[in-house]
Amino acid sequence: MIIIHKTCFALLVCLAALILFGAPRAEADVAPNPEAAASDISPEQGTQVQMASERVVLDIQMRPFQRYGETFTGPVANVTADFTMRNLGSADETMEVRFPKSFPTAHGFSPIVAGNAIESIETFVNGAPVANHQETFDDTPWAVWQVNFPAGRDVNLRVQYRTLGTDFYGSIDFYYILQTGAGWRGPIGQGDIVFQFPYPADLDMVESKDTYIRAEYPSTTPPFVAEGNQLRWHFENLEPTPKDNVRLLILRPDLWQAILDARAQAQLQPNNAAAQIQLGQQYRKAIPIKKGWPHDSTIADRFGASADAAFRRAVTLAPNDFAAHLAYARFLTDHTWSLTPEPYYTQARREIARALELNPTSKDAYGIVKELDTLSTFSEIAAKITPAPAAANSLGVIAYMVRGDVWVKALPNGQAKQRTRDGHNHSPRWSPSGRWIAFRGRDDEIRVMSASGGDAQSIPNSAASGEFVWSPEDDTLAFTTRQGNLSIASPPSWREQPIVQIANQAVLAIPIAWSPNGKSLGFIQEELPRPDSLTQPLARVAILWIVQPNAPTAATLYRVEFPEEGGMLVADWLDNKRILLFSDPYLSGSILADGVPLYAFSTRESATRQFADAMLLHDDFRMVSPNRKFLAVTQGSGRETWTNKQIAVIDLTKGIKTQLTDSQTAAFSPAWSPDNARLAYSAAPDIGSVGGGDEAHAGAAKRRIWVMKRDGGSKRQLTNDAAYRDERPLWSANATHLLFARLEGDDTMSLWLMRDDGSELQLVANALSGSADDGSPPWFGYYGHIDWDTYFDWWRPTFP
Repeated sequence: MIIIHKTCFALLVCLAALILFGAPRAEADVAPNPEAAASDISPEQGTQVQMASERVVLDIQMRPFQRYGETFTGPVANVTADFTMRNLGSADETMEVRFPKSFPTAHGFSPIVAGNAIESIETFVNGAPVANHQETFDDTPWAVWQVNFPAGRDVNLRVQYRTLGTDFYGSIDFYYILQTGAGWRGPIGQGDIVFQFPYPADLDMVESKDTYIRAEYPSTTPPFVAEGNQLRWHFENLEPTPKDNVRLLILRPDLWQAILDARAQAQLQPNNAAAQIQLGQQYRKAIPIKKGWPHDSTIADRFGASADAAFRRAVTLAPNDFAAHLAYARFLTDHTWSLTPEPYYTQARREIARALELNPTSKDAYGIVKELDTLSTFSEIAAKITPAPAAANSLGVIAYMVRGDVWVKALPNGQAKQRTRDGHNHSPRWSPSGRWIAFRGRDDEIRVMSASGGDAQSIPNSAASGEFVWSPEDDTLAFTTRQGNLSIASPPSWREQPIVQIANQAVLAIPIAWSPNGKSLGFIQEELPRPDSLTQPLARVAILWIVQPNAPTAATLYRVEFPEEGGMLVADWLDNKRILLFSDPYLSGSILADGVPLYAFSTRESATRQFADAMLLHDDFRMVSPNRKFLAVTQGSGRETWTNKQIAVIDLTKGIKTQLTDSQTAAFSPAWSPDNARLAYSAAPDIGSVGGGDEAHAGAAKRRIWVMKRDGGSKRQLTNDAAYRDERPLWSANATHLLFARLEGDDTMSLWLMRDDGSELQLVANALSGSADDGSPPWFGYYGHIDWDTYFDWWRPTFP
């Protein structure tokens, strides 16, 4: 941090100070954004001195210091800044250099805390200490000393000082301002800025949210690297500008050390509920809190997910432990005041109810009940958060694709925000909590990112052509690996956890499916027995596996018998004991493409029951009702979707199937309303088996969104615009709105929202398109079926 006085402009290195003390869950206004006040200290003439190199080490510790006659403990950085200055000219230059003793703000250097931000400044020239004195320029105090720069020689300068961090909702800010180094002759040759910690550097403790870091400090992340106990920035031949300034926002060191200690204890005692509770509480303490709400940051995302996982583990290990349920309820209740209160509110009610069963007289438990009682309905939660109408805030968030990038938008009128920028992505999928989005990236690798932004993380070893499915109960992702095995991953590390290793001469047949309670995964393993001779044909044997990720050794195998030869494919679960299976006759892709029977297999009875004679495998051609009592299917053979497709409902309690649409209509994509009473679907006149061409194009263009009762009565057409083809309807969680997809004649894709009576039609996302790898599909798709799930997904809040 050196500045040439009067005649020459120099380097400014500045660290923000001003620490705000209090509880880790600090409630305070945002600290000023620091900027170097460079305009009033520009050189009046040039200099021949170049900054050949610099190395700045900030050793960050929790240490005691004096303020206002009292001793405090807080994050302190002892800083050593070394500079090699090289006079490239033919004449010596002697000048005063100065160093700021205050911190920079958006309006210049603040004189308010003069002497508090930068303390105990020591200065050295060529290793020898030199005295400095204080001068004031523009109301800002500076340390000033004189330096001689001989022609053609290097001069080594060192500045040592101490600075305090800036508290930012429980995290700590440190800055390094490079832009004022532009006044030296030529670029800065090379440099290293090193933040050093008393523990291994871990990216989990670093905040990287765009709106806090990259918007004003784009060089901060990347290119820093973690090496041992250090985070280090390195640069060469730099002409510094404001975009090169560095800001490091990290978790407060004492909070991070407490997490490390709790992690170590939990690893030593993985089945100890108390250790898991302690781990969850340490994560909870570290979540930045702003005015009573968990702050919107990547640190909050990571630690919130980690705390949730630890508390869930605790109540799983000790289901009758009052302390475990109380701690989990307290954590969840904190989050009911966030911008996305669900599913925390509903789960908090469950946990506190269980806690009171175990300890009916607990005052702490009743305190949480009282707090939750003020948020007894989701509409009241929404009203507390924002003055907007409750219905407008209960519609959730969509993730959708535009030119291969993921965008998100809160419905109905939220601001669209781009989350990826590489143009090679598709198939976004929301996690149950709405905090994460999984999607396919370049080369179809599985990637996961926070819904609030930040870098996407690749799932190691995920198969390019495999499957990935979120658990319905928590943010756990199941996927198939490159080796054809089954694994899971969960935040914050997203490390692969192998579940099932498929044996040699066997294949894991996708898809895979979670049970409704999230405890089991179902999939098919196809065995290929080795023939006894070269003339003996290969015969595959399909086996249904049911495996619990938390107890993979307890996997159950079922040999399911079908009338046809061949295999089977998992379709879905009806409930926690019955699983839907497609037959796979003769393992023929051509037969599958034209429709196959659908069966329900009961794990309790080891028996199958046929539900449909023939239907296509498209995911939107079947849907289990929310109460798990009914199954809606699109039945009918033939791969063409403009003919021989009718919707039927199967009463799963009585075993009765009722066809709801007639043979003159091609109808598909049945979608249950949340109250199990109505079905939305897409339909058009049946045009017969035409194969394709203009007639098929015109027929598909007549598809509209319809709604009917569960028994097929009261059919009502909701859309009727000849400019669009309407498909893939979905209900809002409060049953007041429908989201659906539209295709125009030029293949432009869009998403629209309307009331459940067809009124208040609203465009919410336009120009949906695929990645740069595959482009947008034509109207034909696959015989008239567009897989809309590759272009959007809708996270909807869960109502109590």
